[in-house]
Amino acid sequence: EMGKNNSSDSNKSSGSNSKSSSSSGDSYSSEEEPPEQVSRTFVEYHYDSTRMATIATRKYHDGLIDYDYRTVQVGLQVWLGENVRRSASTERCYNDRESLCTTYGKLYRSTSGLCPPDFSVPTVDEWNKLLKVAGSTKALMSKTLWEDGNGKDAPGTDAVGFTMLPGGICIGDKCSGLHTQANFFALKGDARGYVTFRPGKDSLEWHTIDEKDSVRVSLRCVQPASEVQKESELNKICKPSSEVYVTEGKKQFKCS
Repeated sequence: EMGKNNSSDSNKSSGSNSKSSSSSGDSYSSEEEPPEQVSRTFVEYHYDSTRMATIATRKYHDGLIDYDYRTVQVGLQVWLGENVRRSASTERCYNDRESLCTTYGKLYRSTSGLCPPDFSVPTVDEWNKLLKVAGSTKALMSKTLWEDGNGKDAPGTDAVGFTMLPGGICIGDKCSGLHTQANFFALKGDARGYVTFRPGKDSLEWHTIDEKDSVRVSLRCVQPASEVQKESELNKICKPSSEVYVTEGKKQFKCS
């Protein structure tokens, strides 16, 4: 059967697990069972007709660090709903304050090996699609911690559950932008760089990074999502063990 309806079990685990070693750099002998790297738990799924987009919240277990990331589907993209937490030699906390890493996440100079299995570093186009579906920067921003350029509170609405935090940026030994901007790694063709979001500005800023630049910013990772309008279209998109959301009837299906 191509699609099995999971909607009646929406608050239980989807049971979809995969095992991987190459993506995280872990190794194990051929006699050993590969370590479990990924598990997904279905939490909430609904269709926002005002944005013509699917908005979903799930959990994603990163076995490398034994941590459950919250994820959010916005339109046809699934994003980590929080900043990456993996350890790296290039990581830094804003002004070297560990408490700020706890609140805002780590700032990285490189993205190598940091995205969990099945996720990747976003392109500028993917960031623009996220902003377009959300409708505004304010809809992506967290409800607290943000300030405008004059030091006044500038809270977001977190309307799509992305919970963007104003973690700032570090360039060399100098850090700036805490509370007033969010900066994330992005790719544009062969160029590597980052995008900046600011309160009250519904467009992103793109900056390239040279290899010699000592720039550290936050990292979110993304993967494609699957969605069709009608159940009759499942055959066009279903792949074994994948999940597809049918917007007509608001049903979640597991492909087999």
